[in-house]
Amino acid sequence: MYTIFDLPKIPKHLILSVEEVLELDNKFTGLSNNYSTHNVQDELKDYLQLMFPEHQFFRYQLLKGNIPIHIDVSRDIAINYIIDAGGSNVSTAWYDDTRTTAIESVVFQPNIWHSIRTDIPHNVNNITGQRFAITITKGEDKKLLNKATREREEYDKLINTSSKNGD
Repeated sequence: MYTIFDLPKIPKHLILSVEEVLELDNKFTGLSNNYSTHNVQDELKDYLQLMFPEHQFFRYQLLKGNIPIHIDVSRDIAINYIIDAGGSNVSTAWYDDTRTTAIESVVFQPNIWHSIRTDIPHNVNNITGQRFAITITKGEDKKLLNKATREREEYDKLINTSSKNGD
C-alpha cells in the first residue's frame, strides 16, 4: 500500500508557509472546504523535478478534518512529503472493496518521502490541526479519465457529507 523512500529532505528555504500557499490558486476541482492543492513555486518545482524527472505535477496539499474513505479519481499512486502531519497520530488507512474493513494503516512521519496506492479505498484520520504536504503525480493517466468522470460525483458526495458532519 505504501513505500518509504530514502531521499533527501527538502531544504526549508524552498517551502512556502501555509499562509503563502493559501494565496495560490486551488487546483483541486472537487467540492471540499477540507482539501486543497496548489502548484509549488518554480524554485521548488525545479528542485523536485531533478528528483522525479518522470513526474509533472508538483503541488502543495492542505487537509483539515478527517478525509473520508475514497479512491483518488486522477491517479493510482501519489508520492508525498509531509511537512506538518496535522496532529500527533494522523494515520492513512486502506480498506477492502466494501470500504468497511481496514486492511492496513500507517502513521507517516514528517520530512520522509513515501508513495501510497490511491487506487484502493483509503482515508486520512485523526487530523486535529492542518496537514501540510507536497504531493507529486506523474500526470494525466488516460485510463483514469473515464474512472474520474464516474467517481467524481461519488467523491464530491463523500467530501460534502464529511464537511457537513463537522469532520
